[in-house]
Amino acid sequence: MKHSLFFISLLLLLVSCKSNSSLTHLHSDHDANWEGEQSYQVLVTANFLNPGLRQYYETEMTRALQKEKVGAVASFTVYPNLSTLNTKFIQDMMRSRPNVALLFSEANTVNRSQQSSGQKADSIFSKLRGGDTIDWDNRFSVIIQNSLFVGGQESAVWWNRTKLVAVESDGREAIKDLVQIEVKEMKKSGAISRLK
Repeated sequence: MKHSLFFISLLLLLVSCKSNSSLTHLHSDHDANWEGEQSYQVLVTANFLNPGLRQYYETEMTRALQKEKVGAVASFTVYPNLSTLNTKFIQDMMRSRPNVALLFSEANTVNRSQQSSGQKADSIFSKLRGGDTIDWDNRFSVIIQNSLFVGGQESAVWWNRTKLVAVESDGREAIKDLVQIEVKEMKKSGAISRLK
């Protein structure tokens, strides 16, 4: 009986929680000719909304790949300035080190908006005016494009697109969920097993 009440309480808590983000998987595919005949060291690179989210995404994706037994390193730990990773640099790196792979994630089609949070804000301004003010949430909508490149291949061997809508204050939580979706898609296409 106690277990039943616990699970019912947990279910009600989960139902009552309002999610401030949504993820919609749009498309994923891979190059069927890529066999992955060697173990790769994946450089996880992201061009995101701000440097903080870039670091957070790269860290989370690196951990997720390592959990799958794939060698991975976050690019910000080696190349803090993203502008150093230009096309020529990447091509030279891939030619000189065939066991290097590049997972490049980019935020495209970024839209920002504000909407009322529905919560009253307790501020000095509301007290001065003698009335209530309302907090505003900053929302963003973005298409995340992932591309996996490996040495010896001119074009991507795996790619993925996901739409992410979130309140900026919940951006980190949304990125954790995004990484889970991306790793799931990489596993489904066989990219994870080919990287090992």
